[in-house]
Amino acid sequence: MSNQFRFQISKDLNQVLNCAIFVGGHRYPLIKELAISNSGLIKKLFESSNEVKIDYENENKEFQCIANLFCCSVVTFNKRNIAYIIKTSQFFEMDELFESAQNFQKRMNHLEKILSQPNELSNLMKLESSIFSISEETFLNVKTQISAFIQSNFDANLVARIIFRACFARSPQISLLVKLAGENDDICEKLSEMALNEFNEKKDPFLPNEINFILFYLIEDGKLPSDILMPKAKTMPFWVNLTDRENHLQHIELIKIGENPDDIPNAIRHDDCDTLQLLMKTSNFDLNGRATSSIYECISFINKKQTYVEYAAFFGSIKCFKYLTLNGARFPRYAFEVSLAGGHVEMIRLIAQQQEVESSYNNSCFNTILFHRKELFDWLILNHPNAVKNYEILAQKCIDESSYLIFESLLMEGANPNGQNKNPLLITAVLNDNLRLLDFLLKIEFVDPNAKDKNDNTVLHIACAEEKEEIVKFLMSNPKIDKNAKGVFKYMFYKVFIN
Repeated sequence: MSNQFRFQISKDLNQVLNCAIFVGGHRYPLIKELAISNSGLIKKLFESSNEVKIDYENENKEFQCIANLFCCSVVTFNKRNIAYIIKTSQFFEMDELFESAQNFQKRMNHLEKILSQPNELSNLMKLESSIFSISEETFLNVKTQISAFIQSNFDANLVARIIFRACFARSPQISLLVKLAGENDDICEKLSEMALNEFNEKKDPFLPNEINFILFYLIEDGKLPSDILMPKAKTMPFWVNLTDRENHLQHIELIKIGENPDDIPNAIRHDDCDTLQLLMKTSNFDLNGRATSSIYECISFINKKQTYVEYAAFFGSIKCFKYLTLNGARFPRYAFEVSLAGGHVEMIRLIAQQQEVESSYNNSCFNTILFHRKELFDWLILNHPNAVKNYEILAQKCIDESSYLIFESLLMEGANPNGQNKNPLLITAVLNDNLRLLDFLLKIEFVDPNAKDKNDNTVLHIACAEEKEEIVKFLMSNPKIDKNAKGVFKYMFYKVFIN
C-alpha cells in the first residue's frame, strides 16, 4: 500500500515478529510473512532458516527504514533516503517499493526543475527575506522591492500578512515594520485591520503584547485615531498608563525600549552575569524561579513567566546560562526548542550537547517556522534529521506563518505539495489570500487541482465560500480546475461571480 510520498506494506499490527535478518552486522527482527511475500531475495534465503545474514551496505543503519516495512511501519520518502531505498529495493527484489521510490524520485526531479526557475514562490521568498531582515539602512530598498512586488490589492494584503508575521518573529523591529506598512495605504489598512481584529477578539490576558505595540505605533504615526481602542483600552494597563499625566512620558519610553525592565530578566537578557550574581546575593533568589511578565516586553513568546534558564536560552545569554546551570538550576525540558526560537547558534549548540534533542522534535520545528529561522531549520535537517517529521503539517504551518524559505526547504526535503489527505495546501493558500502561492502549486504537475477537504470541498468551493473574487477568477481561467461547483456553494458562486 503506498501513496506518492510514503510506502507501507501492511497495517495489521497484530502480526508477530518471528524471524530476523542481519545486514551489515546489524540484526533486524521481522514479520516473516511480510518479508517473504514482498522481497524475492528474502523469500529465497528464508526457505531453510528464520535468521539469515546478508553482506550489504548498512554502515549507518540505513537499512532500518526497509526493515520497518516488514514490521508494518510506514516509510516516508525524502531526498536523504531515496537513493538508498531505490538501490536496496532493487537488490532485495522488492518490486512495488522500487516502483514507488522511482516515481517519487521523478516527482522530486520535476519539483527541483520548477524551483530552479523563476517562480512565484521565489518571489515570496525574496520578499520574506527582505522584510524579516529590515533595518534603518535597508528600509528604502525594502520599500522599493514592495512597490515592485504589488500588482493588485491581493498583493497588498499578502505583504501586510508578511509584515504582520514579522512583527511577531522580529518584535524589536515593530516600529520600523509599522513605518514600512505606512508607506502604502492598502498595506497599512490591512495591517491595521488584522491588529484591530486581534485586539477586539481577545481578552487582555490572552492578547499578545505585539498587538499592543503594533497599534501603539500605528496611532503614534497618525495611521489610526487615538480613541479607536476605546472603551476596552480603559481597562488595560498598557493603554491606561498612556493617559496618566504624571508618568506617561516614562511609560512611552519603556514601550519604545520594548524590554522587561525588571532587574533579573533584564540582567539575563543582556547577559550581565555580574549583576545577576549580585542580585542572587542580595535578594531571595531562586535559581529555578521564573521571570516576571511585563507589559513592556515586546516578545510575547518569552513573556510567559519562563524559567530563568529558558530566558537565558532564548536571548543567547551564554554567561548567565552557564552560571545558572552550574549553580544548580534545573535544566528545563524545553530549553532546546526555546533556544531555536531565540536563534542564537552558540546557545543552541551548547544545549544540544547537554539535552536529548529528540524530546523537543515537534516544537523545535514549529519554532523555526514561527520565528522564520531558515538556517536553523536546515541545521536540524542536517544534524537531527529525525526532528523533521510530518512534513505536510509543517508545510501548512509555513503557509499560515508566511515562512516561504522553510516551505521551499520542506519541498526539497520531500514534503508532498498536495498536503495532507483531506487537507490540501491549495486550500490553505486560498484561506491565506495567497494567490501567488496558489499559482505556484498549480504549476506542479502532480498536485491535484481538485483535491477535496474533509467536507468534500475543492479549492474553488472554498474560494467561492470565502468570496475571494480575484482568486475565483484566477481558478476559473485555469483549465485544470473542475468548474462544476456543486452543493452548498452553488448559490454563492452564481450570486457573487455570475450575476
